[in-house]
Amino acid sequence: MADELQLEGFGSDIKNTCSLVLCENASALWIPYEFIGCEPLTRILLVGEHSSGTRGLIASESWTMILSMLGPTGSRNWSFIASLRKHMLEPVLIVVAPDVVLPASIVPILDMTLIVFRWLSEATSISLNAKSIFFPLNIQSSQIVAAQRAVWRGMALRTSDTNVSLVTQETRPQGLCLVASVLEGGVVSLFWYRMKDSDNIMVKERQNSITMWLGAVSDRVISILRG
Repeated sequence: MADELQLEGFGSDIKNTCSLVLCENASALWIPYEFIGCEPLTRILLVGEHSSGTRGLIASESWTMILSMLGPTGSRNWSFIASLRKHMLEPVLIVVAPDVVLPASIVPILDMTLIVFRWLSEATSISLNAKSIFFPLNIQSSQIVAAQRAVWRGMALRTSDTNVSLVTQETRPQGLCLVASVLEGGVVSLFWYRMKDSDNIMVKERQNSITMWLGAVSDRVISILRG
């Protein structure tokens, strides 16, 4: 396949697919809301140990459910999620903390938007049936190559290993992160995205939630005063 250096902005909808988000540290756990395409009505967080990153996620989102996946309880919770699936209010978002082991067999069963966090140090050993991989800004080109090769073994790559380095040299100074995604026909391609765009969407969502809550409180106060 001819190698391509032309890079476009990522515009695919990751709703009802599995996406891998590689993070440098606990403070860099973020959810790519910009590409989910709609506001999730059911949000489930799956956690292992309560690390600083996990605590940050718990505090920053309005979760419908938070489940521990440690030990025997965690094994039962996978079955619980699968059985509860048809009763969940759509759209559904499940976020998997970095220290939670995700059984390969569970991904096709869930059929919902799945965001799986993994540490950047694990880039060479990831085994996950993901459609997209979101890379952090300061990732090395060798780590992108390793992650693509680990997740999509034997699949065609539109940007060669050699030219990935040229791509990172152009995008990083502009504050553009990279995402690899499987296109129709089974070809893996690189795109750029801005992490702050998803952050801005989340800020607006929280503002709207606060406005709705204040409106409900105001209506309740008026009702009491009139009563």
